[in-house]
Amino acid sequence: MELNSERKLITLLTLLLVTLLVAGILAWVSNYRGSIPDIEMSLTPVEKEKLSEIGSVKLKRAGFFDLDCKSYTAHEFSYSITSSNSSRSDDYAKWSCGPSLRYVDCPEIKVSIQGEQALIESGLTQKSEYGLEQVKMCASLAIKNAPTELRATNSKVTKSNSEAENLRSYQLD
Repeated sequence: MELNSERKLITLLTLLLVTLLVAGILAWVSNYRGSIPDIEMSLTPVEKEKLSEIGSVKLKRAGFFDLDCKSYTAHEFSYSITSSNSSRSDDYAKWSCGPSLRYVDCPEIKVSIQGEQALIESGLTQKSEYGLEQVKMCASLAIKNAPTELRATNSKVTKSNSEAENLRSYQLD
């Protein structure tokens, strides 16, 4: 009798788990239908040259605790821009804060070169939040502001570089 109760409990928990899984999939599908599709955008010669050089650029909203890029001023937006598939979780990355974008409301996007055009991917950002021209303008600004040089991504790496440079300076004499 006790074994039968355990089976009922396991069956009930399994049904609950399957129901939650199906509900999650249905919610994801409904969000996906309303999201911004991948967009192809014509490039100016300057944009094409730069995007060809870096390969891709990602524009992300700066997190609340991103002290390097976060602006706490009202009516300003904060972004982190990375290029060449680099990541700020690495010791070095091609990154910047994109200060010239602070008054522009942009979705999080990835822009890559595809043939003669740019491909703009915006994940599950809803169409109702941003117009097509606004997304294209943000992509152009991301390309324009895309960093092309590696930079240290944290103070530990910066301090280590500074110490090494200081020691090297004494070896030049």
